[in-house]
Amino acid sequence: MALTSCVLVCLGACDSFSPREAPPPCDPINDPTCRPPPDFLEPLFPEIVRDNIERAVEGRTVEPNYVRSLAPEPEDLPDVFFYIPDPQAEALAPPGFFVGWDKGREVQFMLTLLEASGDSLQDVEMTFPRFTVDPDFTPTTNLTRYDVDYELSLTYVRGDPPQERVDFYAGRAKWDFIGGDRRFWTLLRWEDIGLPPSSSSTPIGTMGTLRAFVGP
Repeated sequence: MALTSCVLVCLGACDSFSPREAPPPCDPINDPTCRPPPDFLEPLFPEIVRDNIERAVEGRTVEPNYVRSLAPEPEDLPDVFFYIPDPQAEALAPPGFFVGWDKGREVQFMLTLLEASGDSLQDVEMTFPRFTVDPDFTPTTNLTRYDVDYELSLTYVRGDPPQERVDFYAGRAKWDFIGGDRRFWTLLRWEDIGLPPSSSSTPIGTMGTLRAFVGP
């Protein structure tokens, strides 16, 4: 019930999710305040995929960095990223909302999340307090699974005078990676399990809850 209340509060406080126009190219020479998009690191190991995802989210560079971190990459491979929500997030969403959540829907979700609020979204921080090989999964040279704890903070500044609000999400998840045989690992499967046992503050919910807020 408490989580449902948080959902209603957040939905009432958040801006409508309509993507903003793409910003002009960053030019550090003429604008020392701009931050160029982070480089995409060659994903030779799952840990580098995690780093690319963190850098893509914090740098708000869904394309190409986040896109290239999800299977299939290259695009001619048959395995496609899919997302499985935690039970609480699934209960909050309309029936069937998460069915068929593939790479296309995941990319659109991230684009909408990171672009919808325009300049009011001041800062994005993503951290991984835990990222360890799942001891109950038998890996192959091409496929492996990790136990993941993640935290996502979205800092908004709105109003006059400006007021800051931080939306905090956290979760415990299973991440499957594929691509070891090609030396180009990507994230194949993201399954949210639920909230982590402890975190730096009280989360609104997992990123499954956030996906339910944002769509598509």
